[in-house]
Amino acid sequence: MSKFLRFCVRPEILLGILCLLTYFPTFHSEFKIDDFIYAGRSIKLQYSTVVDLFSHSENQHFNPINIIFNSILFKLFGKNVVFFHLLNLLLFYMNCFFLYWICYVMTKNKNASLWGAILFCLNPLNAEIVNQIVFSTVLLAAGTFQISLIYYDRYLRDNRKRDFVVALLCAGLSILTLETSWILPFYFLAWACLIRRMNFKNAFKSVLFFLGIVLTLFVAWYFI
Repeated sequence: MSKFLRFCVRPEILLGILCLLTYFPTFHSEFKIDDFIYAGRSIKLQYSTVVDLFSHSENQHFNPINIIFNSILFKLFGKNVVFFHLLNLLLFYMNCFFLYWICYVMTKNKNASLWGAILFCLNPLNAEIVNQIVFSTVLLAAGTFQISLIYYDRYLRDNRKRDFVVALLCAGLSILTLETSWILPFYFLAWACLIRRMNFKNAFKSVLFFLGIVLTLFVAWYFI
């Protein structure tokens, strides 16, 4: 029995159980109004070329991965809402676990980190994000944002180029999915200075590639 309890309180298992128990009712939900709007426009891409995806849009949004991701989902799953809710729940679980890992890196305290992830998991504000289909890209952007931060921290710690490459790729995916991820270079800069105690000059050098992605995409979005 004690072995079973120890197994259940492992962060990845406990968070998975909590996510499933808390948000299982969402599987009975139908598409919301915004979901129907996405379904209608995402079955077929509204962009004739790849360049159009990265161009200045009429609605002032820049999220090409968002458009592609939703288009693929609706083509794969059609109007079967259960698959969409399952995907949202899996993405949310990933975010909970990544949050636990980031908290552990910051505090070196497994119990405090797990409690932080549990409180995030059980926060009622997350119900709408998990329940509504259109927020799958928000969860995707947040998840890749956190993966990028984890590997960026590993790069600062171990100075391994492969960690930097993974961080860069995940950062690019997050930035292309949601505009709010454009703050990522400044987030990393704060992490390097406050968590890894780097001086500002070296910390700034470590985020130059990430800042370059943001500036390049801004130029592409605004001027193309």
